[in-house]
Amino acid sequence: MSLHIVLGLADQKPTTEPVVVYVGRSGAMARAAIDAATTQRLLIFSNPMGLPKNNPKAVANAAKAKAVAGVAAAAAATKAKEEADSTAALVDENKRLSARVAELEASAAKKK
Repeated sequence: MSLHIVLGLADQKPTTEPVVVYVGRSGAMARAAIDAATTQRLLIFSNPMGLPKNNPKAVANAAKAKAVAGVAAAAAATKAKEEADSTAALVDENKRLSARVAELEASAAKKK
């Protein structure tokens, strides 16, 4: 199977950022993308060869991401607990006020 990578450049300047025109395995789709491209310059790579490398920072980065996710999960759990406590307090206050309203209504009915 082949791999086609087509990058487009808007101009000839060395600081121009490339845009992805096509990445995939179909040569026909790569040619269609090239025909439809509006960039001035195209960089076409068919069957590019790469060097497989191990990322020496992968383990440290994964541990860091896991720690960040753990902190985020703890913060979300704390926020959820605070919201639940706040909701429970509001429900209790609503019940207390409803009972007080019922007392006042009963008191007003007796006075009539």
